[in-house]
This record gives sequence, structure tokens and C-alpha cells, in this order.
Amino acid sequence: MDKLKKYIYELVADRKLSAKEATAYITSLQKASEAKSDDIAIIGIAGRFPKANTVQQFWENIRFGRECLDDFPVHRKEDGQALFSDRSFAHKRFKKAGYLDEISFFDPDMFRISPKEALSMEPYQRIMLELAYETMLNAGYETREIIGSKTGVFIGKDHVTGIEYRHYVSPDIFSLTGSWPGILASRISYVYNLKGPSIVFDTSCSSGLVSVHFACESLRRNECEMAFVGGISGLFYFPPVKEDESLDQVESAEEKIRAFDKEATGTVWGEGGGGLLLKPLSRALADNDVIYAVIKGSGINNNGLSKGITAPNGEAQEALLKSVWKQAQINPETIRYIEAHGTGTVLGDSIELQSIINAFHAFTSKKQFCGVGSVKTNIGHLVGASGIVSLIKAVMMLRHGEIPPSLHFQSPSPYMDLTNSAVFVNDALTKWEQQDQPVRIGINSFGFSGTNCHVLLEEPPKAVRQASRGQDSYLLVLSARSEQKLQELAKQYQQFLLANRDVHLGDLCFTASASRHHYAHRATIVFDSYEDLLVKVNELKTANRVSAWTANPAIRYQRHEVVPDNKQTVEAWEIRERAKKSLDRQANEAIKEWIGKTSDQRLIWEQVAPLYIQGATIDWGMLYCGGRKLALPGNILERQKFWPAGAQPKKAEADFLYQVAARRFVRPGKSGRAGVPAVEMPLH
Repeated sequence: MDKLKKYIYELVADRKLSAKEATAYITSLQKASEAKSDDIAIIGIAGRFPKANTVQQFWENIRFGRECLDDFPVHRKEDGQALFSDRSFAHKRFKKAGYLDEISFFDPDMFRISPKEALSMEPYQRIMLELAYETMLNAGYETREIIGSKTGVFIGKDHVTGIEYRHYVSPDIFSLTGSWPGILASRISYVYNLKGPSIVFDTSCSSGLVSVHFACESLRRNECEMAFVGGISGLFYFPPVKEDESLDQVESAEEKIRAFDKEATGTVWGEGGGGLLLKPLSRALADNDVIYAVIKGSGINNNGLSKGITAPNGEAQEALLKSVWKQAQINPETIRYIEAHGTGTVLGDSIELQSIINAFHAFTSKKQFCGVGSVKTNIGHLVGASGIVSLIKAVMMLRHGEIPPSLHFQSPSPYMDLTNSAVFVNDALTKWEQQDQPVRIGINSFGFSGTNCHVLLEEPPKAVRQASRGQDSYLLVLSARSEQKLQELAKQYQQFLLANRDVHLGDLCFTASASRHHYAHRATIVFDSYEDLLVKVNELKTANRVSAWTANPAIRYQRHEVVPDNKQTVEAWEIRERAKKSLDRQANEAIKEWIGKTSDQRLIWEQVAPLYIQGATIDWGMLYCGGRKLALPGNILERQKFWPAGAQPKKAEADFLYQVAARRFVRPGKSGRAGVPAVEMPLH
């Protein structure tokens, strides 16, 4: 650390860093050195949810208490009809659930995947790849910073449905690798050449949160330097059918989840996924990363012998909570909320809530200080992805300082006494009360595999700087693979600016420059204030054609060739490369001259901007001398539909696949359908 301080002082002496910036960096380094050695930072998030394609949309839905359960989307029913040409979807009546809007679109070019291979890949693999990309982008990491890194990949997925998709595409190596369970994680490692562990976990409903636990352990053992953690689950090809009564004991008769309520009748299924990027807190602070939350501790255990192989075990759940709290070395009275597993089944919810009550009672007699709730009341039970989604909800609660309502709660289950306990069901939008201790949240995830998991979160350290420092001008650069996507990106920035009026403009420009890949279609904006930027971003977004932007001298646009087409000769390509190197040289010489002679920012922006849009590679690190990463927009995926139709298996095989993949459990004592045996019902 002393060497880093010395280097910072040298930058100040050379006029490459201001005294104010140097103070901020040194403060950040001191915080990093003081951070608990085993604390893990969440530095990036992304997700796909029912009625929400982004984390922000998801947060708005749960914040305002919206139920996102609905009928099976009509266009997906048409896709199902195309997939199962020998069995009619047209006359099936599907139950309400938390459905994703679409599952068939994908951008193979972004991941260097051929269209043929993309068609053969399970929707799980496609969505998980896109979530990895979006999570890294959200964390402010450009592709070049990730490729070849010691990053681990840990994915949670239940395999109730899975490899059936390959039977509906051409049988070849692509259909094998596109559906193989272990490749769900390994494909991400392959695409980005990642060197850390790459593992898929299946512990049924707790799979997603279990992957978080093992990612944290891997980081602490230095098996990886960063970790991408994901969870995914879906009803993709086999949505629940109304005529099917085999899961009546666990499915809600009214198609509504009433977690912890005495009128609860069961659960409703959902689909979706989420992604997190993790890094040791000390490194995240030193690297000026976005820090959404801090993982203070995590743990797993198993029910062992209980009343049934799928039955929950309250003693095991209670023991797990106690062990995680002790491991994190925190006072349980500082836990303000627990995001429960809460599936809406009377027995499972009662056992879970009683285990929470008992765990608190072992440490404190304080009453009614910890809220509980379940996001499943909003979006349904996402099975293997449920723990990741619960964690993302908790992260957004810390970020916004609010507790969303747990829906449909009126009166508590008679099997538990909340009045004389530490907990209460939070059924209204609530703001955190200001206290001396940092806000802490627990997340529960239990599976009928018997594997239980708990994660303890804490709010992140306060940022070193909160608002923009004085500066006479700024340069924002945007790029995409097409003119249309560039305008979509401008729209994303407009929405971001409207939602973050106190954004640090210098950090915004630093992240957009140094932490983004730069594509062929490029635009630059020179601006001097938040209001000026908002006006110019809107101008980019609303222009009829991008070429019209050049009418404003502060806004430039140009498309440059990055790859030769087939008609170009080697000689022509070499000429193009020499021209690009000349642009690179001009840009970097201008930056060096500016650093040595003047502090007038507009001067360097006016020199760099036209070179950048012509295709120059700018040394942004030299220009900015560091900066804090922000969670900025940048999703420019150009997605197309990839869905098989026509090549179907034989009818007998199709019938068998449908029954196996749907996993319709049949009540004991009731005759099952052909090919599907009666099994013991899961209780949670």
C-alpha cells in the first residue's frame, strides 16, 4: 500500500492527478486495507424476470407491489405448437405462472457462435450467456478485461426440465453440447477464456443460492479472482396444464401465492434467471468498482433424516442461521430483514418462519425488529433460480433503502406466533429506519433435495465521492454494431440520466470510455453540464437518421470499417490498417501534449472526438488517470429468433419426453398416467 501511495503522490507532482482526486484514491485504499479479509463484494447484477427484462424493471414491479403472474403468452404458445407438431397446444389450457415474455431470441454474433449452433442450444444456455455479458457490463468490465482472466463461473439450475430440447433439432455435436448440463457454465468460460472453476449446481430449489456460497468460498481460497454466479429455471416447453391435478397438494388452487398467510393454498411456478459478479471486497474497493452489497457470510447444510425425503427440517434451518451469524461475527439484532424462501405452502412456510423465530430467540429477546417477506408472491416460485432472484431483490433493497411489500398477507398461519417473536411479515412498502449499525439482510433458500442455504448481506461502504466535481467540459463516447442500436443506446442513457440526476459526470464518461468495447458505429458528445448532456442525448435518440447528428458540432457520428469484406484485397486492408495506426498515433500524441501543457478539457475533447469516430483506439487510461466505475447502460445485443420447427421425434418418444420433462408428480394412492410413477409429494 505504501508503494501505491507513493505512486499517487508522484502523479500529483507531475500534474497528472489533482490533489482532490489523490485524496479520494488514498481514502479508498485505506478502506480496502481495513475491509474484512473474507468479505465478498457484489459488483454487477443482471436478470430476466416475469414481466421484467431488466433488474430495474423488476425492482419497480416489486416495489409497487405488482403481481407478475399471468397466462401463458400467446406467441410462446405458437412456438410450442411449432415445436410439438404432433401434439396440439391449441386446445391446452395452461395455468397461470410467472412466465418470461420470450425465450427464443439470441445474438450469436456477440459470442462468436454460428447460427446453426445457436439454434441447437437450449434456451437455458442462450439466456445464461446473455446474463453473463449483461452482468459484466453492469459491473463496468469491458470484454478485453475479462478475457483470459482468473474468473470462476458458478451456475445453479434444477434439472426438472433440460435436455429434451435437443430432440427437436438436427442430431449432431451442436445439439449435444447445446443441451449438456455441465456446459451451461463451461460455455461462458469457453467464450471468455476464463481460467477459474466452472461448475453447475443442482440442489433443486436452493441451487442458485448454493452457487453463491461456493463462489464465495472459491474466492476466499484464491481459486479465482472474480466469480460470475448465475441461476436459471424455466417452464420453457412444458407449462403446467389446468387439467393436470398431480401437483394439487403443492400448487395454489387460486393461482396466487400467500406466503405465511393462514389462507395459503400452495405455490405458483415461475421462470427466469439472474447473474451476479463477485470479487473480494478489499480488491473491489482498491479497483474503484461498483459495490452493490457485501456478502458477510454464507452457509449450507442438509436436513439429513427427516419426516420424508422432501420434507423440510426446522432444526436444520435454525442451525444454519445460527452458524452463518456466528461466522459473520455480527449481532443478530442488526439484521433488519430476511428474504424468506416462502413458497406459499402452509407447512413449509410455518416451519421456515418458526426456525427464524427460534434462531433469533437464542440470541435476543427483542421483539418485532426484523421484517420477513417473499418475492415469490410477486413472480412465482422460480425453483433453481429462486435463491439468486431473492438475493437480487435484497441487493436492490439495500441500494434504494426500501422494503417492498410481501403480497397477499392478511393473517398469519396459526402454526406460528409472530406477536411474541423478533419478526413480522412486511406487507407494505417501508423505508429503512436510520440506525448506527449498517443495514443487514438475510436470504433463505431451501430445496426438497434437503440442501439448505443462507446468505447474509450488508450495505456497501459509503462511496468516496457522491456528486460531480467542477469541470468545464466532458466527452461522452457511445458505440454499437448498427445505427439502430446506437440510437437505442442513446435512449438507455437518457433513461439512466433521468433516474440518476446526481450522477458523477466524470465517472460516467470514464466508464463509457475505458470500460466499454468500441464498435464500428460511433458517436461523441462534448458537453458542459448534466442538463446539456440530457438535451444532446435526446437529440441523438430522436434523430431520423444518425447522419443528421453532424448538424450539431458538439455531436459527431461516423461508421468505420473494422473488418474487410470479401472484395477488399490484402493491399487495401494493409492501407486501412496503416491509416488506423496513424489515427491512433495522432490521438495519443495529442493526449500527451495536453497532459504536459494545459488543463483545458475542451481542447483535448475537440482533438480526440473526430479521431475516435474515425476508428482510432484511444488510451483512455492515460487520458483519465483512473476513475470510479458506474453501472451504466450498454446492452446492445442484436437478437434474432432461433427456434426449431419441423424435425420432430416419433410420437411415442415425444409422449415419453413430455411426461419425463414435465415431471408431473402424482398424489399417493391416485393412479398415475402411463409412464409417470406415483411419488411422495414435496412439502415446500
